[in-house]
Amino acid sequence: MNQIPTVVYDELKRGNKIGAIRELRAVKNMSLVDAKNQVEAWVSADPELQRQMFESSSMPHGPLGFLAFVIVMVGVLVLATFIYFGY
Repeated sequence: MNQIPTVVYDELKRGNKIGAIRELRAVKNMSLVDAKNQVEAWVSADPELQRQMFESSSMPHGPLGFLAFVIVMVGVLVLATFIYFGY
């Protein structure tokens, strides 16, 4: 496996895959597709980076994330009902 440049690894540790791809393209003068494939290969080979990507994703995980989603959806429905019926 290729050595991960420090700036790319720093971006991955922050959970910023897009930033890592951008930095890799700048450092190695790679195409977007090649840089994306290389970054994904590095992430898939490193459990710590996989965990970091999972934790930094914007989607909430677990039962609390689902509960938050349900609460937001109920609020949207209540608001839509008030708007529709003119309360």
